[in-house]
Amino acid sequence: MNVALAESRRGRYDQAAAAYDRAIATFTRFDVRDNLAAALLGKVEVQLALLDNAGALASSERAANLAAKLENPLLKRRVAEALAGALIANGELASAAR
Repeated sequence: MNVALAESRRGRYDQAAAAYDRAIATFTRFDVRDNLAAALLGKVEVQLALLDNAGALASSERAANLAAKLENPLLKRRVAEALAGALIANGELASAAR
């Protein structure tokens, strides 16, 4: 996650996406849900920066499915915001409004 965050801040989005993918795989393997959700949120931001709107939507939907199992209300809200942003980027305004 730290590598992904650093690469993202440097504007090296391809490297950040790869680092997020590694973090997502690790957090999935060990069922670390809060960190998995955070990694997915970071990946959504990177995908939107790369104009990979379809990928951002897929990542945000995965995070939204995970949100039901999270306890942290702030993280749940950030997941909802990321999903809305990805929906808007994909032109799905009615879905984003819900």
